[in-house]
Amino acid sequence: MEQKKTNYVKTVFILGIMVIVLGISLILWNWKIIPPELPWFYSLPWGENQLVNKLFFVWLTLGQLVTWLGVYWLIEKLKQNDSETKLVILLGGLVALFLILVSIVKVMIIFV
Repeated sequence: MEQKKTNYVKTVFILGIMVIVLGISLILWNWKIIPPELPWFYSLPWGENQLVNKLFFVWLTLGQLVTWLGVYWLIEKLKQNDSETKLVILLGGLVALFLILVSIVKVMIIFV
């Protein structure tokens, strides 16, 4: 049973990598179409304060990759063999990755 849970952890990790690669590929695929600045900070007053350079989205996805690899490295370093905890941590991270991807796609759809 423990082996099955370990396989789930690896599957969730691979799904997270796939979400990040999908985000990077969407950005790069539409790079020429994307305007130099995009709205991102909707909580700020309307205008230039909301805009970010399109490189921000590349850095955002690279930051996701570094964070995802770091979280996976940390949970693998846990002394306990508690696969349920590892799986819950990764599933929470996967949800966060997916929500950021949806936000990026939502902003890009405006201009693509």
